[in-house]
Amino acid sequence: CARRRPATSGAMSDESSGWQMRFCAAICAPPIPRLRFAHRSSFTVQAMRNFERGAFACMGIGIARACCNIAGVLEDLMGGGTELFAALLAFCAICDCCAMNASFLIMFLVWGVISAVFFDIIFSLVPNLFINFSLYITGPPPLRWVYFVLDNLLIALGAPLQLWMAKLAKSILDDALPDW
Repeated sequence: CARRRPATSGAMSDESSGWQMRFCAAICAPPIPRLRFAHRSSFTVQAMRNFERGAFACMGIGIARACCNIAGVLEDLMGGGTELFAALLAFCAICDCCAMNASFLIMFLVWGVISAVFFDIIFSLVPNLFINFSLYITGPPPLRWVYFVLDNLLIALGAPLQLWMAKLAKSILDDALPDW
C-alpha cells in the first residue's frame, strides 16, 4: 500500500518558501541600512560602466599583487587583498547584491579611500621604498627584486585607481540618491 501525502494548499507552500527566502536574505545581507537606487539616469548608467571597468582593473591588480607577494616572498601588508576586497565591494554594488547597491557604493567609498591612503601608500609603498628596499633588492629567492619592483608599480597604479573609483562612487550616489 503506497503512503499518501496530505495535500497542501498553494498558500501554505508559498508561506513555507517565503520564510526561507527571508532567512537567507537576513543571513547574507550585512547589518547595515539598505540603500538602493533603481532609477538610473544616463550619467549613472555611464558612470556604473566606468565603475565596472575600474572594478575589473582593481581585481587584476589585486591578483597580480598577490602573485608577486607569493612568488617573491615579499610579506607585504595584505599582499593585494585590499584591491581584491575593493573589487568585491564594487561588484556587489554593480550587481545590486542583496538589493542594496547604494549601500555597497558607500562601503566602497569608505574602503577605497582607507585602503588607498593607509594600506597601500602609508603601510606598503612608503615602507617598501624607505625601509625594505635593500632587503628585497639583494635577497633570495632569484628574481625577488623583479617581484618587488612590480609590486610597488602595482601599488602605485592601484591606489589612484581606488581613489578615482571612490570619487566616481560618490558622484553616482550624488546623482542617484541626492540626500544619501
